[in-house]
Amino acid sequence: MHGYHSNPNAPDWGGFIEQARAADLDFLMVTEYVTGQHWAQLGPVQRANPDLLIWPGREIITYFGHANSFGETPDVIEYRHGFEDVTLQIATADGQSGIYGDSVAADTATITTTVIGGSGQTLTYYRDGVIARVMPITSDPQVDTWDVSRSDSSGPLGTAVRLQVASPEVITVIGNPVFLTAPGL
Repeated sequence: MHGYHSNPNAPDWGGFIEQARAADLDFLMVTEYVTGQHWAQLGPVQRANPDLLIWPGREIITYFGHANSFGETPDVIEYRHGFEDVTLQIATADGQSGIYGDSVAADTATITTTVIGGSGQTLTYYRDGVIARVMPITSDPQVDTWDVSRSDSSGPLGTAVRLQVASPEVITVIGNPVFLTAPGL
């Protein structure tokens, strides 16, 4: 299962455990995308629920498919080297920056996306799971810059922004989100 580190609309750990119990599970595989943040939080959750085995892992997203890894160390597994067709960067006025899967502590940030070889497709941004911006890809390369703001009503990881590139026939790229978290946290 994915918790709120991968899905900003997912329940908190209590709701997560309720879902596992409602499904009559004896053990629960927790495979968040990319991040290892859930590792530090699952110890107390496990101790509070000794009747349910909680086994942390990660869903690793590569540019060629997904794979699950169970029981590895909590370090982030980096998979983003060498892919140049679609890039996403997030930057703040105070110099913070990041790429897919990263967080910045700011109320506003600028997202810059570059798509190479995507003419005729559509670049769509999702903010907290809702379509926020749609841009036709009309040039090669196409560079799109978008200023985005953090929402106080977002999930516990902050405001999630992700991208998708699609042709009329098929989704060609689904990007991991970047997060805007409250400054000072």
